[in-house]
Amino acid sequence: MSSNCTAPLNKATIVDIEFLYESKKKKFPKELCIYHLDSNQIQNVIISSPMSSITNPAAIVQNRYVTQHLHFIDHSAGFTSQETAIDLLKSACHGREVYVKGSEKARVLSNILAQTVFDLDKIGCPKVSDLYNISATGCIHPMHTGEFLHCSQVKCIKFGTWLYKHLYHMWNQTGESKNYFRQMHIQSAVIPRKTTTAATAFATHSGKHMSKTESLIKNE
Repeated sequence: MSSNCTAPLNKATIVDIEFLYESKKKKFPKELCIYHLDSNQIQNVIISSPMSSITNPAAIVQNRYVTQHLHFIDHSAGFTSQETAIDLLKSACHGREVYVKGSEKARVLSNILAQTVFDLDKIGCPKVSDLYNISATGCIHPMHTGEFLHCSQVKCIKFGTWLYKHLYHMWNQTGESKNYFRQMHIQSAVIPRKTTTAATAFATHSGKHMSKTESLIKNE
């Protein structure tokens, strides 16, 4: 990807997060990736869990499945604290347009950053498994080799490359490019609704409990 992005992407950043469960409906982050499209800079961290162990029976079952069949990130993995991850996220995204895939992640990030975040789902971004023609490399986690699809870094690269190609084409091919981008931002925007403290920033609550993979791979 060229480092000289076209006008709509000169401050675009893709963010992705992988989670584990604290309870049946409450999740916490285990991996964070931040990808700047204009510089190709990638920052990826594995986040330490905020509690020493999980005691909720439903969360234990859910986490076992997620760890063994999805992102492979164990509860004990990670050396970066949530507070440090939040500081990194805020610093990296300051003054930039942030894109993430999925309404739940968009809501969480918009509250953490106290700014509008754009949901890639709302502008037609395919699932990561459908972006097989875009190459990407996994992060430092030993199980995230090659194009492992539940790696946040792989998803950021694939989603970012799709966004770059999609918007580059629209910017250069449509006569109504400015109107297109204005409408795209309006329809995909998620506005922050509350002030978020460091202790609760990453905590996400599902509206209902979803069995096994449904809540985690529905749109990814």
